[in-house]
Amino acid sequence: PQSVDAEGEKQPRVYIIARALVKRTDARIDRETIVEFLKAYQKSAPLSLRELIIFPDMLRFALVEEVSRLIEVNLSVVREMSEAERWYARITHAAHRKNAPLHLKKLTAILSHEYAIIPQAFGLHLLHRLAQAGKEGDIRMVGKWLKLSLSKQGASPVQLSGMIANAERIQTNTISNSIASLRYLAQVQWDKISLELNMIDAVLAKD
Repeated sequence: PQSVDAEGEKQPRVYIIARALVKRTDARIDRETIVEFLKAYQKSAPLSLRELIIFPDMLRFALVEEVSRLIEVNLSVVREMSEAERWYARITHAAHRKNAPLHLKKLTAILSHEYAIIPQAFGLHLLHRLAQAGKEGDIRMVGKWLKLSLSKQGASPVQLSGMIANAERIQTNTISNSIASLRYLAQVQWDKISLELNMIDAVLAKD
């Protein structure tokens, strides 16, 4: 049996189940969670023996996929911070030019045009860097605009900082769980688990 993902591609049911298990347990996989999850699922739709046999491979794939996704998320954050550094350099350079207020006003307008919605990591990092510059020139003009824009998006800089820090903790925990789960799957005796989960054979044995 297959399911269709958000992009319209068909995916094996067993992969969909493995991915759901990884998401629900925050990638913390052990014998108890596997057995409990699959027994609950099979109350309505028993898995075939073939699906049970390949399930650990699907779990490995789902775990590696989750780690890859989190790595990409962190790379995106790094790119946003790098872009914020580029903007900080432009702003500080403008602050030292003649007619600095005019140049900073123009830069703020460009920034507003390029970022109708300000990326969280970008906005927070740029705001911190501007705060470090203190009252240099009229640089506060950009900082005020940035704070106002972030607030309009639904989060103050303090709230945003807390949200990003919490997301980083969750991502670190998920990656740690994924690595531990992959180690577990590398040494687990799956035959014994699949035998316990083989609902079809259990029903046939009673016939």
